[in-house]
Amino acid sequence: MFTKSLATSLTVLGMLASQVMAQEGQKSTMGAPRPSSMNVNDPVGWFPFIGISGGYMSPNDNILTEGSPGDVKIIGSYFGESRRSVLDVGLGFMGQNFTQKSTVKNNFISGGIAELAWRYNSTNRWQIGPVVNTFIGSGGRYASTEPDLTTFAGLQLVKEIPVKGKNMFRVGLKGLGDLSIPGADISTVMLDLQWGFGHEQKAPEVSQMEPPTGTTGGTTPSGTDESQRSDVSGAMREKGLAEGATYGVNSRRVIETDPTRNAVILRNDARLQFPSGSTSLSGISEDFAQKIGDALASRSDLFDKVEVIGYADQTGSKKVNNKISKARAHSVMNGLRKGGLDPKKIQTSWKGSSEPLYQSMLPEDLQQNRRVDLKFHGVKDQAALEQLLQSL
Repeated sequence: MFTKSLATSLTVLGMLASQVMAQEGQKSTMGAPRPSSMNVNDPVGWFPFIGISGGYMSPNDNILTEGSPGDVKIIGSYFGESRRSVLDVGLGFMGQNFTQKSTVKNNFISGGIAELAWRYNSTNRWQIGPVVNTFIGSGGRYASTEPDLTTFAGLQLVKEIPVKGKNMFRVGLKGLGDLSIPGADISTVMLDLQWGFGHEQKAPEVSQMEPPTGTTGGTTPSGTDESQRSDVSGAMREKGLAEGATYGVNSRRVIETDPTRNAVILRNDARLQFPSGSTSLSGISEDFAQKIGDALASRSDLFDKVEVIGYADQTGSKKVNNKISKARAHSVMNGLRKGGLDPKKIQTSWKGSSEPLYQSMLPEDLQQNRRVDLKFHGVKDQAALEQLLQSL
């Protein structure tokens, strides 16, 4: 059970760990755009929650504290733009029924409650961090140093789930130790249930659709001939979209450079991404990987190695995501080899869902995270390599 020193230590360590992890998380989310207001799939800013908690308080023969505390509260949750930190500020009402009966003190009390919590928010929306609860107007029953306040602090673990695009559900567990009761160590374990509110995010209407061919000119499906419509439909199916659905993300090729490490990264939205659960390249994506292999084989003097890095979105378990990202990396590696690139020039790695481009759970953002990047090491002529990649 929690002691005062343990509760204080956990609170301080949890706060420090949350700061460090939030700062680390910013490294993979610097390019993440600010979502539209109150987007529960990619929350940034303030969101309102209604919460209910219930649990168990440990016994003490002197104070007679054993019982079942509970509370109802309204919470304001602030999500940082890094997508890695959550701050909760809550106010509400609490009550406790004591199983250790007293002849001189009330065996049921009620009052107010104030809550302050700060949690690290992981990619799959598990959250952990310090929490402080202060019971208001009940200090006398707990023999607190402050007659109207009793403070508990500890650690909170929360799982957050977006619901139907406009709500969020949280289920959490927190362990608390008293900070203001002299001569006793009182511990509390509580289950938290919270319901949050946002705005439903309507998908923007798209009047034009650009087939992912790397071209800059967009065409409407009705304005293409039969063969063009077939190509567009095939490309849409490859990206996991149904025929007739709008395709709102233009195909684009991203080339990032790191001169300090002689490295260049190639990322292609339409050709090096995968439908959910898929690990195989097919159709135009397979052809594109072989085309890259052929081009690199002709100018293998421009780099020492090409690292094929596989990724997964954040919807699966860590074990499954690592397995999928590994298979995706090997799929692209095989395409490069079929194109003629020397296997000695290729190395593979996989990172599961650890480095998403977007923290959002929106389908189009999850699609961006299911990808393979090509990272070139030991680049000899950066300009020439970039020109080669742009020509693909």
